[in-house]
Amino acid sequence: MTKFLLPPEDRYPRIEDLAIQAQRRMPRFAWAFLEHGSEHEQRLAKNLAAFQGIDLSPRYLSQATKIDTSVDIDGISYAYPFGVAPVGLGDLIWPGADRAIVQAAAAQNIPMVLSTVASLSIEDASQLSRGNLWFQLYPTVSREIRDDLLDRAQAAGIRNLVITIDVPSPARRETARRAGLPPGGRISAASVLQTAMRPRYALEVLRKGIPTFANLTGYAEKRSQSVASLVQSELAARFSPADIKNVRARWPHRIIIKGILTPEDATDALDLGADALWMSNHGGRQSDALPTPVDRLPAVRASVGNAVPIFIDSGARSGLDVLRAMSRGANCVFLGRPLYYAVAAMGPKGATHAIDILAKGLSHSMIQHSAACDRHLSRSTSKPL
Repeated sequence: MTKFLLPPEDRYPRIEDLAIQAQRRMPRFAWAFLEHGSEHEQRLAKNLAAFQGIDLSPRYLSQATKIDTSVDIDGISYAYPFGVAPVGLGDLIWPGADRAIVQAAAAQNIPMVLSTVASLSIEDASQLSRGNLWFQLYPTVSREIRDDLLDRAQAAGIRNLVITIDVPSPARRETARRAGLPPGGRISAASVLQTAMRPRYALEVLRKGIPTFANLTGYAEKRSQSVASLVQSELAARFSPADIKNVRARWPHRIIIKGILTPEDATDALDLGADALWMSNHGGRQSDALPTPVDRLPAVRASVGNAVPIFIDSGARSGLDVLRAMSRGANCVFLGRPLYYAVAAMGPKGATHAIDILAKGLSHSMIQHSAACDRHLSRSTSKPL
């Protein structure tokens, strides 16, 4: 009982502590959906190990006395060089998670990337955010749906569009299937039984409703089909260079291409009109043989120069990991699982606690390692990336 009288920073001082508590509170299928990856899941461990293997040389005798954690992206100043990566069907992980995380990201002034297949609509998320909402676009078979999503995002005031290229086919997530997660987020006997065994989760489902793909429900209704079947049919597509050119011609603001892992793809993405690059192996959820982004980051940075913003995800779990990625050339680091661990572990307030863990860890690491990332040390004003 004493444990529960402790403040959150003592109960859950690390992201890993939140993950342990989240697993206790979540149904098995929901945990598998969040935590597990593709095939034999070796990439998950390699993503984490890649960050842990990066050493930072300290500069204890440098002149730096202050740190500045802010970052400027497209003329918008954010409090920290990290943000929330897009996560699909977040309310399956914990009911109301997407809403809680959008609100926390807005309050703490970090970028929040909403997935095409989020549980919260573009319009609702935009109302909750404070101008820091980005939108991640998946390819759809129907160009009409894709164009309408772009129109909705623009109408909602979104300026940063993240085009995801690393899902050319549906993933094979065997662990999630064994845990009882049916395709397309449908309800199954196993998911109902597991939900009943987690009373708090079940209560939240009753309060907030069964999670759905909020951005796609209207299209399913027009076709008189289920949202799950629409997702399975419409997301069976991939972005071709011609598709990206069409999106570039239609979208008047910044485009970030997500899924870059090689210098060749980086060059091609810029030639197609990308304003920034996002290195990712989809958190180990698409293929067990993709390179780890943070290992490939120096080569990609060298190929495009310092003027091109590079964002990264897949494996960061701490503020120290954020600094590690920055030391290799990243401008901003995006994290998905840590925020959802936090909400599953603590409820809506968990999102703010996770951001606080990352922020404090980053600040401590920047002080400890001094000039490991000198563009964020002893600055009076933030410079655009």
